[in-house]
Amino acid sequence: MLLGVSSIDVDKLLKSMSIEEKIGQLNQITINEFLSSPGQVDYNKIEEWISKYHIGSILDSPFSGGPVNGVSGWTAQEWREVINNIQTIAAKYNKAIPIIYGIDSIHGATYVYGATLFPQQIGQAATFNPELVYEAGKITSKDTRAAGFPWAFSPVLGLALHPAWARFYETYGEDPYLASVMGANLIKGLQENQEDGGIPSKLAACMKHYIGYSFPENGHDRAPVQLADRVLQQLYIPAFQAAVDAGVLSAMEGYHEIGGIPVASSKTYLQDLIRDEMGFKGMLVTDYREILNLYEFHRVAPSSIDAVELSLSETSIDMSMVPQDTSFYENTLQLVNEGKISVSRIDESAKRVLELKNTLGLFDNPIPPKDDPLVSTVGQTSDWDLSLNTARESITLLKNKDSVLPFPDQDANSIFVTGPTCDSIVRQTGGWSLHWQGGKTDSEFTQGVTVKTGLQNIYGESQVVYQAGPSINSNSLEEDGVDIDAAIAAADAAQLTVICVGEDTYTEKPGDIDDINLPNGQVEYVQTLASSTTTPIVLVIISGRPRLLNGIASVSSAVLEAYLPGPMGGQAIAEVISGAVSPSGLIPFNYPKSSANIPYPYHHKVNSQCSYGICDVEWEFGTGLSYSTFEMSDLKISTTSVKPTDKISISAVVKNTGAIESKYTALLFVVDMYRRITPEYKLLKRFTKVNLAAGESKELSWELDATEDLKYIGIDGKYTLESGEFRIALGADTDCRTSETSPLCASFTLEATDSSSKKSNNNNDDENTFTTTEISLVGVIAGLVGILLGMIVMKSYTYFTDPSKNNPLYEKMVAKSRSEGAFASTGYAPMQTRTEGDA
Repeated sequence: MLLGVSSIDVDKLLKSMSIEEKIGQLNQITINEFLSSPGQVDYNKIEEWISKYHIGSILDSPFSGGPVNGVSGWTAQEWREVINNIQTIAAKYNKAIPIIYGIDSIHGATYVYGATLFPQQIGQAATFNPELVYEAGKITSKDTRAAGFPWAFSPVLGLALHPAWARFYETYGEDPYLASVMGANLIKGLQENQEDGGIPSKLAACMKHYIGYSFPENGHDRAPVQLADRVLQQLYIPAFQAAVDAGVLSAMEGYHEIGGIPVASSKTYLQDLIRDEMGFKGMLVTDYREILNLYEFHRVAPSSIDAVELSLSETSIDMSMVPQDTSFYENTLQLVNEGKISVSRIDESAKRVLELKNTLGLFDNPIPPKDDPLVSTVGQTSDWDLSLNTARESITLLKNKDSVLPFPDQDANSIFVTGPTCDSIVRQTGGWSLHWQGGKTDSEFTQGVTVKTGLQNIYGESQVVYQAGPSINSNSLEEDGVDIDAAIAAADAAQLTVICVGEDTYTEKPGDIDDINLPNGQVEYVQTLASSTTTPIVLVIISGRPRLLNGIASVSSAVLEAYLPGPMGGQAIAEVISGAVSPSGLIPFNYPKSSANIPYPYHHKVNSQCSYGICDVEWEFGTGLSYSTFEMSDLKISTTSVKPTDKISISAVVKNTGAIESKYTALLFVVDMYRRITPEYKLLKRFTKVNLAAGESKELSWELDATEDLKYIGIDGKYTLESGEFRIALGADTDCRTSETSPLCASFTLEATDSSSKKSNNNNDDENTFTTTEISLVGVIAGLVGILLGMIVMKSYTYFTDPSKNNPLYEKMVAKSRSEGAFASTGYAPMQTRTEGDA
């Protein structure tokens, strides 16, 4: 028998269960409902819920809201004892079906005290190194299972397109291909059978938040989403499809609506798309309270029982994250007894829940032993080394005027370090770290190095002068009481000034902001130091989303984007500043420059322009400098005439032309020059990261699949291949749309066989081509007929609608309109019944 796969007959078990037991399996309840006091589990209450309501799942941590009685969380050993007790109780009831405990393991095992935490997903994306993400997934799985959990709510697969959104940093950036690759690798790492002897032996990943949740119309979390189906399919589905193809075992829908339909009630998205089209066979859970929200938040159901009926009858949701009461259980049971929800519908979901438990080996090993070999590995040195390496590869050098960096330690007499994120493990780690909204104090973390401490480690404490600077949400230096004269004096006396700016911790709704500008006090601080001293400034951005910088990048000599690099991020930043590490990160989104141009991703449509052309951004997707220099050359393409079944081989040579060993990421974009639906400016299709010694060259090769890589959502809403010109572009700053003369551009033509495909750039079909004379004659005839018909219609309308004619038809029209409310005092016409699929 394979590790993590039980031998139980699920169908046989399902037939033996009562309807109450089946419905119970669909309920997920927070552990906070089972506490006798803060941090203390009431096992009698758990036994009552399992025996009476047959619950199938528990989630969350008693420490999600913060420390309890001075304790920041349970260790793996303490969690294991809690889950051992829960499963021991479950074994006494309900055919001994085990509980499946789900937990948010975000950038590491969030709620397992002492576990390794990695850079947040946005920083992992900046590495452009899928192998690091895969390895982080393996460690996260190990640490999560060490605590007895078999299910992790990760990864987030939405796209970071709205920079104000509070969950921006939880994504893999704005590109669908990058998100697909990174997400699939994390899932493989999380779910891979590991021969480590641990029980549970397997972990279920959970792709979330399905689907489109990451693009709220106003940037506020849980706000309505307005996305055309074509955009949703073209940009948002690929990462989720990649997760399905990678074998993801579970999925979570989101808090949002799309076009007025809450996803938790959407047949289109939670049946037709996810099950029938994408082929997802796994277990589907709601987000927190989302079925009840159909009644209380979205207001599409007039009661809680109507909300349950709507969700279960329209979608394939299997489990409700209820999570605080018995309403879902009681309402579902009533609906089944009244014949409004069929037993077969309950069986469908109960079977998927049982199959997930079976796949994870919970029936064979339902009670995790209190002693387990994985417990001692939590937080081991090698795991933290990987976290540090991931942070190193994520740090992105965006500006380096006059090569002010690196700043070798032998050159340092004095470095001035200042700013509200320079000495904070809490802020550089972000939300979902020990607690939901992040750590409260640095002392809570078992590991961590701030930027200040990291620089002291390299240059020596006596060489590093530190001042806190403005508060994180400062409105002005005066209001904050900042001693700006002392800061100017310290900067004057230093050879280098490092200013760390950014944000406090947050996630979800508490992270909403009304102003995307970096707080004014921070901006004022940088501007004042820049204008008052001649010491070069290194600006370090430690933030979960791109706040507008309002000119401070231009007055800085160097800019480092650190994202949220995790507890070890300060050490990584210091190593990059000193030159111990050559930066290799690339920014995985367009960094905005103006609030008027938000959102403006790199893959904007070709006709999305400002008055002067392509809109300015602070930094474009894929930007990232190194301490070395690289040259790409010898671009080759296997064919310039491509058929739909073809594979396109592409190669190029990259050379490290600098003096130091460094990593380089080659980005390959495809540019669709013309098509029936307006094209994106370009789209990333492949990337490769390599390490090159000084002077070393390496040939890189890629293969494109014409059917998969050149398709788009066509005029009929389906994937289409369309004949025409395409171009390959190597590098983020290579613009092959406006010019193909660059040696990093290559053109080819797709010869599609579909009769609706374009044959040339002007969309003329050979067999349907009209001459100029034919077009002119047809136009004249059509015009004359149109004028004549128009005159007849207007004459008729004038007669039939003129009250002076005493026309009975007019009276009937008025009477009908009045009866339907068209002339009512409210001014609203009667509401027409619409179905979800209506345009």
